[in-house]
Amino acid sequence: MNSLFSLLLVVTLLGAGCAQTPADSTLPASKDTNTQEQANSPTPEIEVTTETGTVAVTGNENSEGGTTAVPVTEVTLGLETETAVSMESGNYFFTPNTITAPAGGRVKITFAKNTGMHTFVLPASSINFSINEGESLLFTAPSEPGSYSFYCDIGSHKSSGMAGTLIVQ
Repeated sequence: MNSLFSLLLVVTLLGAGCAQTPADSTLPASKDTNTQEQANSPTPEIEVTTETGTVAVTGNENSEGGTTAVPVTEVTLGLETETAVSMESGNYFFTPNTITAPAGGRVKITFAKNTGMHTFVLPASSINFSINEGESLLFTAPSEPGSYSFYCDIGSHKSSGMAGTLIVQ
């Protein structure tokens, strides 16, 4: 009798492993697993669209080559970055402090080095971005050719020379 019960248990377990689930159904995750996955899931890319363009934040590498957060993969459909700039920011400077971009073109600024607490403000595109070393700012340049100022709006940084020009051609 004991061996018959064992055989029945084995057949039941094997049959349970072979159960078919329809391809379009999904099984809900347990509450603990779901909470853990949310805690470890990457923060989605932040993208804001305004009348004058689109702003996106990507990446997070620190100066030691490691990451300070989960890396973000940038996907832009139908548009390519036309102007890529590696920028350094520090006490009262942006290097380079002049960026040239085509009208309506995509601009990607990667803040390769940052010393202190700074922002990148471009009023023409409604951008006010807190700079973190290793992060990138992706936006659409104004569609009208001209010169547009950008600056740091912390304290007296702008009046101390932390400013530059976006030249749209």
